[in-house]
Amino acid sequence: NNPEHAMWMRRDQSLVAYILSTLSQQVFLSVSDDCTAEELWETLADTFSQISEARIMYLKKEFQNLSKGSTSIMDYLGHIKAVADQLAASGNNISDKEKVQQTLNGLGHDYHAFITALEVLPVLPSFNELQGKLLQHEMNMKRVIERTDQGNSQNVLAMNVKFGKSHGNSNHGGRGILPTPHNQ
Repeated sequence: NNPEHAMWMRRDQSLVAYILSTLSQQVFLSVSDDCTAEELWETLADTFSQISEARIMYLKKEFQNLSKGSTSIMDYLGHIKAVADQLAASGNNISDKEKVQQTLNGLGHDYHAFITALEVLPVLPSFNELQGKLLQHEMNMKRVIERTDQGNSQNVLAMNVKFGKSHGNSNHGGRGILPTPHNQ
């Protein structure tokens, strides 16, 4: 019946609620039985301070095998950063230079000229600088593809108009889209 103890319990439960609200559902389910903020904090510390060697080895292997594949540059860079951050949280820091090298190693053939241009520089850019350069390069590649697609569409249209005018009749009697030569 001590009012100070009651206030302390309310504050403690508020802190417990705050901590629980920041947890994923999976983690929440494993710690939701803890009654006080101290118990909750100790459980979380025990759970996450002992990252297994197997998990560290898995993350290192995952980092080494990252490749862009068909994902966007933004997704690819986000994945590299996420794995590097997980390794750093386990005490295995990945240097900025290692992130840059892995990023370049994981790019596909579409980026060969980009990689070659960077490799001739006296110093490779930082990971943050590389992000900006890669995003710009991806936008440029999309523009080229759009222009090429647009140009191809215009060429097809021009060829259809040319064939239609030169043969005077665009009705091909259901024999396909290309006109057949007429004997004159």
